[in-house]
Amino acid sequence: MLLLVHYLLLCLTGLTGAFVVPVETRASSSCLEARLRTGTIMDEFRAKQLANVPSRPFFQAGDTVEVACEIVEGASTRVQKFVGVVIKRSGEGFTKTFSVRKISSGIGVERTFPLYAPFVKDIVVTRRGSVRRAKLYYLRDLTGKSARIKEKTRGLNFILKFEEERKQKIIDDKLALEAKAEAEAAAAAAEAAAAEAENTKEEEETA
Repeated sequence: MLLLVHYLLLCLTGLTGAFVVPVETRASSSCLEARLRTGTIMDEFRAKQLANVPSRPFFQAGDTVEVACEIVEGASTRVQKFVGVVIKRSGEGFTKTFSVRKISSGIGVERTFPLYAPFVKDIVVTRRGSVRRAKLYYLRDLTGKSARIKEKTRGLNFILKFEEERKQKIIDDKLALEAKAEAEAAAAAAEAAAAEAENTKEEEETA
């Protein structure tokens, strides 16, 4: 791509006969083209984005979730819980979203939340639903008992394993942060001790 742009510019200026592409430019452009073809650039970017996102539980369409989202009202903030049924999940990587539907005073209310948004403080799965679709738009036309979803009782081993791994990851991250804080405190203490020893030495030399 870069070589093509260089060639077109030189054709416009009439310098094609006296121009030779450096070896470094050709190597870097070929490397960039290879990365673009394989999609590694976007994969690296997504990996960097997902490195510091909060941990979220496993849930899918049909599950009942309790979403704790932060509401800002002037100078004060509060946490509001939105409880409903997940009717769809969409997106990929850092841009994943999910839509939750609930019935409030006989009126259907739907909200779409970004999965990794900072204002989404916590997501708790209160009930696992057994459905055969990924998008539950048919719930919009149902009311009462017909809108209820059967509770899932089979195939929960994968979910339990995922939750155990997620909890273990949270514990490991907490321990890693504590170890990092202790190492930084020890380094600061050692630096302060070294500075104090140096000051003492200078005072003795001057005395």
